[in-house]
Amino acid sequence: MPKINQELVKQITELSSQINLGPKDAELYNKRGLAYKKNNELDKAIADFTEVIKLAPDNHAAYNNRGLQSLTKKDYEKAAADFTKAIQIKPDYALAYYNRGMTYLKTGANDKAITDFTELLKIESKNAPGYCNRGVAYMQSGDYAAAIVNFNEAININGSYMSAFKNRAIAYEKSGNKEKAAADANIAKELYSK
Repeated sequence: MPKINQELVKQITELSSQINLGPKDAELYNKRGLAYKKNNELDKAIADFTEVIKLAPDNHAAYNNRGLQSLTKKDYEKAAADFTKAIQIKPDYALAYYNRGMTYLKTGANDKAITDFTELLKIESKNAPGYCNRGVAYMQSGDYAAAIVNFNEAININGSYMSAFKNRAIAYEKSGNKEKAAADANIAKELYSK
């Protein structure tokens, strides 16, 4: 049974009281939605972010937050639609590109994932997870050389990025370079144990 976070329960109760006093306030719904999210009450979080969107239709962060809850619930179609709307509202919203890229990655839409991670990297050129996950998309597409280039970039940005070493080891292995694969696997193992 999950442990109840009494501080979050208190915060949710206080926000609910403020919301019930009216008038409807998008920021209160947003704060409560975030608290529900932290408390792993995804449906309630989605309902609150939906209310934020009704009250403030141009709130790009509310679409992103609602999309994250849908992504967690593995409702990939709804998640992608919300991230897309966030991007339409704020075209330079790097986080929505990242999240939509992750959604596409999870569904095997590797070309779309690569496109989104590329857009993310145009906005945030030093985003190691963006490079790493674009590398994963390339690897899933069978382009191991492009995958390795992206894992190299991620490692250049963050020299202790365990996932980049682990994934580069897999790409090296699949491309026939067993020596480099073993070296990266050992580094990933060391980083994991820290």
